[in-house]
Amino acid sequence: MVRSRWIGGGRILNRKWKIAAISLLVLLGIIIAGYNIYLAYQPPDQPLEKVVILSGKDLPADPEALGLRTSNGDDILAIVGSVTFKDEVKSAKVAPYVRQLATTITVTNEGDSLLVLVNKTIRLPDSYFPKDLISVDKSIISSFGGMQLRTAAADNLIKIFNDAKAKGYNLHLNSSYRSYQTQVVTYNYWVSQVGVVQADRFSARPGHSQHQLGTTVDITSDSVDKKLVAAFGTTPEGKWLANNAYKYGFVLAYPSGYENITGYTYEPWHFRYIGVGNAQKWKNSGLILEEYLKKFGVW
Repeated sequence: MVRSRWIGGGRILNRKWKIAAISLLVLLGIIIAGYNIYLAYQPPDQPLEKVVILSGKDLPADPEALGLRTSNGDDILAIVGSVTFKDEVKSAKVAPYVRQLATTITVTNEGDSLLVLVNKTIRLPDSYFPKDLISVDKSIISSFGGMQLRTAAADNLIKIFNDAKAKGYNLHLNSSYRSYQTQVVTYNYWVSQVGVVQADRFSARPGHSQHQLGTTVDITSDSVDKKLVAAFGTTPEGKWLANNAYKYGFVLAYPSGYENITGYTYEPWHFRYIGVGNAQKWKNSGLILEEYLKKFGVW
């Protein structure tokens, strides 16, 4: 009888342990579920994609050719510092929701054509540079020195500035030709300031910049303190340029409301020379430049 009572007591003890174990598992499940709910309501972690693009060529000696300054006036080259140059793109810590560039990049050898398409998926070779670059420093008021353009683009830009001045508009040339190497510094600078996601919205990656063509300019004015800002588009100078630049062969490349097509935010200061005849055809087409070049351009 004693042995039977011990066995019965053992059964009762085992039952209590089972109940305790199940209760513990249930409690643990509630804790895990609660923690998951807590995480679900936390703001998402948004790590910046760290990108460094290194060039196989020397950087420009004159940082003023970049047309960029920090808020305290420091040179960009001084901030970027020295790097070991290689032809490669390095990236890490990519947030899963970040829109990336297309995996297939086309390299075009049509850089000399006024109608070459250069965008986020079509790029120029890093060695490309226009053979007919001339200085415009003595003919045009510029925010920085060292401005160069292809001959035809330079001649027509001078006409724009002269005609604008005759109408009382004082324009300033902020940026013109940029080499591949200059764009390396420019793009890396903006990535260091705002991260790659935002930088890609307004700064072209090296090889993908229209400035490398030697036919693209950034124009500003005193009315916006010589800055490249969206407000320039609402100034008398900005409006006059938007309505008349095509008559001189220059086209607004990144109009408002078309970032989903161009890949870039509104830039009322960014004009690309495609030739007077081509610009008139572009105007008649009713297309934005990106669409026009996809239809009538080369790459």
